[in-house]
Amino acid sequence: MNSSWVVKLQAVGADADLTLSILERLNQGTLESPPIEVAGFPGIDGKQVWDWRAPREAVILGEQAERTFKTFFPELNLNQYSTVQDNNRRFTLSALEELGLRLSQRSAFGVLNGGMATSYGDSKKNQGLSEGLFQVYQKDFERLAQTVRGQPKGITPAFIQPDGTPGPSFLELKLRHLRQINQASAQAGYHGPGMVLFQMTSAATDGPIREALQKYETSPLLLDGEYPLPLTQTPTRVQNLLGTFSSNRDGLPRRLFLKDGVPYALPGGHGQNFRVLAELYRSLWADGYRFVWLGNVDNLGNLPSLKSLALLALTGAPAAFDFSFKTPVDVKGGVLYRRPEGKLDCADIGVGLDGKLVSDAEQNGHPILFNCATGLFSLDHLLADLDSLNQHLPVRISEQDKDVGRYAQAELNTWEVIGLLDHPLILGVEKNRRFLAAKLLTDSLLTSALHRDDPWFSHEGQTWARIADSLHEGLKALLAGPYAMKLENRRWVPDQRRQNPGIFV
Repeated sequence: MNSSWVVKLQAVGADADLTLSILERLNQGTLESPPIEVAGFPGIDGKQVWDWRAPREAVILGEQAERTFKTFFPELNLNQYSTVQDNNRRFTLSALEELGLRLSQRSAFGVLNGGMATSYGDSKKNQGLSEGLFQVYQKDFERLAQTVRGQPKGITPAFIQPDGTPGPSFLELKLRHLRQINQASAQAGYHGPGMVLFQMTSAATDGPIREALQKYETSPLLLDGEYPLPLTQTPTRVQNLLGTFSSNRDGLPRRLFLKDGVPYALPGGHGQNFRVLAELYRSLWADGYRFVWLGNVDNLGNLPSLKSLALLALTGAPAAFDFSFKTPVDVKGGVLYRRPEGKLDCADIGVGLDGKLVSDAEQNGHPILFNCATGLFSLDHLLADLDSLNQHLPVRISEQDKDVGRYAQAELNTWEVIGLLDHPLILGVEKNRRFLAAKLLTDSLLTSALHRDDPWFSHEGQTWARIADSLHEGLKALLAGPYAMKLENRRWVPDQRRQNPGIFV
C-alpha cells in the first residue's frame, strides 16, 4: 500500500496506520478473534443474573454491605437502611433509590456519541426489518432520512411528536434528565462533584456535536434543573475513524473500500472507548468520581438507574449491564450467552454469533436476553482493568450491504467486555423502560406510534402493532417521568412547574 493511501485515509479522518495494519492482517489471515462457543443462553437465576424489572428489595451479603457503608456512607447507620437476614442484609427499593441518589453526585454518565446515522437512515436496512412496516412508513422515512443522513445520530430527533414534527434530540433529552437528578440531589442536601455527562465522539461527529452543545445552552429543555458545568465544557475525547474494506464477496485480497474514489471511513467500534477515554477515566477519578455509566446515545431508556447504582456499590461487583428480553425488532445487537467454562459473555448477532443459533433457541421457547448497550462500572475496577481490556477485547469483522455498497467493517464491541470481567452483574430489565433503542429510523417511527391507525397493523402487522403499543407506552412513561415533560397541543414540552419529577428508572 503506497503512501498516497495514507494521505487519503488521513484526509477523511481515519487512523491510517491502524486501518492498513488491520487490512494487512486480514489478507494474511492473522486477524483472528477468539471463537465464540455457546454452551447455552442463561435466564434469570437470582445470583449473577438479577430480575430487575420491578424489584422490591435486594439481599446483599452482610459483610460486603458493611464494607460499602464504611467506604461510601461512613456518616450513615447501616441498620436504618437495611434489616438483618442470616448473614445478609435486606434493602428495600426506597433505600436503594436514596443511596443511589447520594452516589449520583460521585457518578458520571458517559455516552458513545461517535456514530453517524448511516444504518439509521439506510433504506436497505430499514426495509429489511419488515417490508410491510416499511411501506406504512415509506413517505415519512424518505422525508426524515434526508434530514438525518450525514448527521451524528446523537443530535437527530429521538422521536416524532404526536403532531408529526421532529422531537428533541437524544443528547438533549439525556442532558435534561441529568439536570433533574442534580436538582433532586441538591434539594436533598447530597454533595459531590455532581453528575456530569462525558462522551466519546468521532472525527466525523465531534464538530457538529460541539456546535449542538453550544446551541443547547439556550434550549428550552435545559433551562430548569441544575448542572455542574457549561455544556461547552463537556468532557470529550475523539475517536479516530477506520477505513472500511472490500467485501469478502468481491474476492481476495481485500482492498480499501472506496466511495467516489476516496476511502470510506467509519468509527471502529465503541469498544475503542477503553483506549480513547483512558485518560478521561483517570481524570474523573481524580475529580472525585467513583462510578461511570457508559451507553449508546440512541437509546431513550439509557438513563442513570439509581437503584442499579446502589446495587453495584453494595455488591462490590466490577460492573452491571442491562439486558431485556429479545423481541422481533431486536435484530442488530448483542445477546447474553454462557461459554462452555461457565462464564457469561455477550456477542452481536451476525457479527460474532450465528443468527440461526439464536432463532433456533427462540423457536424452541427459550427466552433470549438482549443487550441494552448500557453498562455501569465501578471506576476503581475499571481503571485496574483498562490495560487488560485494551489488550484482549477482540476485533470483529462485519460484512455490510447498504445503499453505499458492499463493504467490510472492523469493530471492537464494547459489550464483549462482559466476558473479560470477574463476575459482573446482569440486570434483567423492562424493554419498554430501559431499551427504547433506535438502530433504524423505522424503530423511532414505530416507538412514536406514527400511523398506528393504518389498517396494516390490524391485519398482517398485528405482531408489530403489539410491539408499537408497548414501545409507545414506554416512550410516554419516560417523557412524563424521568424527562419531566408534558403533552400540550399534541407536542411534548418541558413541564417546568413540576418540582419532583419521576427520576427513578
